[in-house]
Amino acid sequence: MTSSNSGVLRQPPVASNPLMLGLDHRIDPVTATMIEEARAAAYEQGVTDGIKSAESAARHAADTAMERLRSAQAALIEDLLTVTADRVPGLMQLALSIARRIVDEIPEAVSESLASRIAEALTQIDDRTLVLRVNPEELAQIKPAFDGASAVTVIGDATLRAGDAVIDGTWAHADLTLTTAWAMVEESLDAR
Repeated sequence: MTSSNSGVLRQPPVASNPLMLGLDHRIDPVTATMIEEARAAAYEQGVTDGIKSAESAARHAADTAMERLRSAQAALIEDLLTVTADRVPGLMQLALSIARRIVDEIPEAVSESLASRIAEALTQIDDRTLVLRVNPEELAQIKPAFDGASAVTVIGDATLRAGDAVIDGTWAHADLTLTTAWAMVEESLDAR
C-alpha cells in the first residue's frame, strides 16, 4: 500500500464551511455586539495610530526643515562675517575720511576745544618752562589764558593749522595737532 497525501487534497472539508451547506448565516445578538465593539475599538485604534503616525511624520518633517534652516542660517552668518571682515578696513577708512571732512569744515569747533586740550596736556607735563605754539589766528584767543603763568610762553606758529598746538619744554614735547590725533586714531583702529 502506498501512502499518498493526494487524497487529502482531493476531498475538501465541506462540512466545516456553512455557506456550502446552506446553513443560516445570521449571527446571534451577543456575538454581533462583540463583533461591533471589536470593529469600533479597532477603528478607534486605527484613528489613534494614524494621528500618532501623522504627528510623528509632521514632527520629523519640521525637525528636518529646522535643521536645514539652522544650517542655512549658519552658512549665511559665516558668509556675512567673511564679507564684513573683508570690508571693515575700507569702511574704517571711509569713516575716518568722513570724520576728517567734518572736522575740517568746522574749524571753530576744533578751535573751541583747543584750550581744553592744552590745559589737559599741561597737567601731564612737569617741565619748568614751556613754549606753547598755536596758529597765529588763535593766538589772541589762547594767550590770555596763560598771561599769569610765568612758566608758559605762548607764541604764534604759521606752520600750524587752526585747532593745532605744540608744547615744547626741556624734556617734554606734546603734539596736539589734528594730523597726529588722526594718526593715533588710525593706529588704534589698525591694532584691532
